[in-house]
Amino acid sequence: RGGCVLYYVDGMPWMSTEPGDINMFVNGDEVAGAEVYQSGNAPAQYSRGMQDCTTIVLWTKTRIRER
Repeated sequence: RGGCVLYYVDGMPWMSTEPGDINMFVNGDEVAGAEVYQSGNAPAQYSRGMQDCTTIVLWTKTRIRER
């Protein structure tokens, strides 16, 4: 397979411009939780069309505090 990965940060899609740039946007110390879904198993709100990718959903401490 293509080995693609889709990211969501606080419920919003993250659009990478180059591989790994998520690491410069989200500081590991700010991650409160993470969900990882194998290709084809992500909930509908974390799916993008016909893409069959691993999906990673990150929740930050800032977002958790807002709730």
